[in-house]
Amino acid sequence: MVELIIYLEPSNPLKGIINEFIEDTSKNLVVNTAIKYNAHITMTGFFTVSTADEAGRVKDQLNSIIEQYKTKLNTRPLVQYSPSLVEDSVNEPTHLLLPVTVSDEYVAIMQVLASHGLPLRIKKINHISLAYWDEPLASSDEHSQWLKHRHLLKKATQINFKQAILETKTWDIVLYERICKGVYVNEPHQFRELARWSLSYD
Repeated sequence: MVELIIYLEPSNPLKGIINEFIEDTSKNLVVNTAIKYNAHITMTGFFTVSTADEAGRVKDQLNSIIEQYKTKLNTRPLVQYSPSLVEDSVNEPTHLLLPVTVSDEYVAIMQVLASHGLPLRIKKINHISLAYWDEPLASSDEHSQWLKHRHLLKKATQINFKQAILETKTWDIVLYERICKGVYVNEPHQFRELARWSLSYD
């Protein structure tokens, strides 16, 4: 089986600054799951096809759909300048993210791709994750450390990404194969890039 996923990624400088922020946050505030990934907006969840040839067909189908929509993708993703916190019932952080708004065409591309019979879980395409916890194999001590220190994420809402956002001119739709799943805390997933489509905006 071949495990695939589709991301919408910013180019530099925003990509590099977010990756540095995620690394610094995990090292200096609280270890968390975001360290397993590079900066991205999830367009689909992970999905599987049987063979590399089928993955190639997904790439060809997605290429054709993006070409059809490319002239309509004329509005760059709108990224909030500072992070937001999602909190639980006792006002403790559960997810630090950058809210993002995209035009309907991004979702439409995924819907057309799904119409080819692919088992896609289309995402809302509305945020970049900066820190959160999704570690089913974490030890009790690792889980306790997250619960103990996650309040420190409130400090990160003071960060302002405005300059990097304004200087980022292109975004990419990227098809990846996950070749190794990082199952333990601090263990990154390993991806192979299968295709990248750069989007420029007027």
